[in-house]
Amino acid sequence: GGARTNFRMPDLLAVSCGGGTVVDIDPDGKVKVGPESVGFKITKDSISWGGNTLTTTDVSVGLGHAQIDDEACDPARVTLAFDGEQLQRALDRVVEIVEESVDKMKTSAQAVPIVLVGGGGIIIPSKYYATFKGASKVERPPNFQYANAIGAAIAQASGEVDKIFELEGIGRDAVLQKAKDLAKEDAVKAGAD
Repeated sequence: GGARTNFRMPDLLAVSCGGGTVVDIDPDGKVKVGPESVGFKITKDSISWGGNTLTTTDVSVGLGHAQIDDEACDPARVTLAFDGEQLQRALDRVVEIVEESVDKMKTSAQAVPIVLVGGGGIIIPSKYYATFKGASKVERPPNFQYANAIGAAIAQASGEVDKIFELEGIGRDAVLQKAKDLAKEDAVKAGAD
């Protein structure tokens, strides 16, 4: 929502492969995933809800790997628009993108544990966990779908200052106070009270 939050991470790789990510399947069968997304308009724009845009959630719902607890979501809309082979090719591409992303983030060639939450939890079915490339194990915790929303809701608004100050004639304590004041102003602009 535009509020900068206090999530500090040593490394971050943004990949367009969430639940609302747009999937294009051309007549030759080539699959393109993202970077476009219907985002919060998924319940209006995606095929499962009666829209015209194929999303990664539609692919999972259409293949029967995901169930959405919303009466307006109808997997039959997806299976009427796309056959199982098309949807499977799309899912295979999604899994490939996520596997490549995991490989890019690793600090060594060694397999690492993977935890799928949010959109990633719904779009990659459990049948792929045992063969997921680069993973020592793959887990999807209970209530995985709410992880991002909970994290955003409990995150603290933050502010920071990255500036070189001259100490001469002012003194260290005064400069530290000035830096703290600037960081507080930045936090208030980000939504802190």
